[in-house]
Amino acid sequence: MKMSTADDARPDFKPDFTDVGSYLVSPVQTSEAMMKFVFGFLFNLFRLATVPAELIFRRGFGERHFNLFLYLGGSMWLLLFWAGWINIPAWFGVKAEGWMPNAVIFSVIGVYFFGAMLWQLFIRKFFAIDGELHTRYDGNPLPFLYRLPFTVDSMGRPREYLVRQVVEPVFLFALGWIVTLLISPQTGSWLIISSIGLVLKEYVKARAVRNMVLDQIDAELTARNLKEALAGESPRKTHGVYVTGIGNDSKEREKIKELLDKESRYTTPETNNV
Repeated sequence: MKMSTADDARPDFKPDFTDVGSYLVSPVQTSEAMMKFVFGFLFNLFRLATVPAELIFRRGFGERHFNLFLYLGGSMWLLLFWAGWINIPAWFGVKAEGWMPNAVIFSVIGVYFFGAMLWQLFIRKFFAIDGELHTRYDGNPLPFLYRLPFTVDSMGRPREYLVRQVVEPVFLFALGWIVTLLISPQTGSWLIISSIGLVLKEYVKARAVRNMVLDQIDAELTARNLKEALAGESPRKTHGVYVTGIGNDSKEREKIKELLDKESRYTTPETNNV
């Protein structure tokens, strides 16, 4: 049997209801969630392919840029090439090894990768937190890449998008072809695949960052123009913010406007009187 309380005896008592609005999913929200999932999956897939090359050709990473998942995935990626389970030159009828055995090359790469990842994942954790560097920073490309044509603007500022999305991947791609012709086709193919993965990874990351910025802009525009939109103003005057499904003269619209006019929507009449 439910016990009676003092609140139940009050004639003006209204029970609290859980807001289920967040559980209602629109087609637009569903498609956006699916796109975020796809981009997140692709981002992590390309990270596994490029994380060994990142550790070799970049410096100065944020503390949380790497994790154990990337360490294991990057190790498996190198193991596939070291063991010859991924042997792209052989698929095209080309000898996989050059004047240096692939096992030796990938063993050296693996040792360096293991040591660098060990430093990033564990040893750095014992030092003080670097409060001057973003913890998810993905590292500095090689300095000489910023000395190439068109990599800085007229003010002398680096064009990061150009360096990270074009110049650096092209450098790895060209280096892969040189290694293919002079040292080892298998190692060269690994560098070429890493360059392609780096392009795709940087594109996915750039899209995610752009969408994050757009979300911030949309939230600011919504906050500044929602009252006018509820009043029935045209989207041309509210910078694209409008409200549908509620009539201009409806009581629901007036109720929403009253809620927005309050200093806080999370207070109750009882707390306001305190």
